[in-house]
Amino acid sequence: MCQLIETIQIQNGIPINISYHQKRMDKSIYELFNTKNTISLIDVVNVPPLAKKGTWKCRIVYTTNILEISYNPYVYRTINTLKIVEATHISYPHKSLHREIFQKLLNQKNNADEILITKQGYITDTSYTNIIFFDGREWFTPQTYLLPGTQRAYLLEQKLIREKPIHINTIHTFSKARLINCFLNLEVGNDILIENIYI
Repeated sequence: MCQLIETIQIQNGIPINISYHQKRMDKSIYELFNTKNTISLIDVVNVPPLAKKGTWKCRIVYTTNILEISYNPYVYRTINTLKIVEATHISYPHKSLHREIFQKLLNQKNNADEILITKQGYITDTSYTNIIFFDGREWFTPQTYLLPGTQRAYLLEQKLIREKPIHINTIHTFSKARLINCFLNLEVGNDILIENIYI
C-alpha cells in the first residue's frame, strides 16, 4: 500500500494552514484508496511541549490510518541557484513517502543548490517545493506543477499569486523567483535571481 506524508509547519505551537493539509489528505485517500478519509488532523496533531516555541516540522506518515507522527525543529535551507532538469514522464500528484525519482534527478544538479524540473520545457517544481516567479508587478506560479502544495493553494486562494504556463524560453521575462512550501512563502525564504537559474 502506498505510504503518504503530510508535513505541517508548527509555529509557536500552532499548526499553520492545517485545513489545506486536511483537504489534500482527504483527496489523496479518496483517489488512491477509494475510501473516505476518517483522519482528522486537528485531532491527531498534538504539539508536544518542546515544540511550543519556534518553528517545528510535524511529519505525518499515513495510508488510510496514521502510521507515524514526528516533530522536529525546522532548519531553513538557503537556495540561491537552480539547475533545470528535464523529466518528461515524471508524475507526483500525491505527497508520497517514496521519492526515488527526485533523488535520481538531484544527481544532475551539478554545482547548483537545487533542481528545477521541466516537462517538455514547461516549468513544474523543484525536488521539494513549488515555485513562483516575479515579473516586476505580480507573482506567477506554473500551471504545470507536480504536487498541489498547500502554500501554493493558499496564495492562489488569497489572490497573492496567479497561475500561468511558464516555459524555459520565457523565464527571462521575470526578474526573480522564490520557492514556496508549507514553510516558505512571500515573506519567509529568499529571492533567486533569474540569471542564477541554469539551463
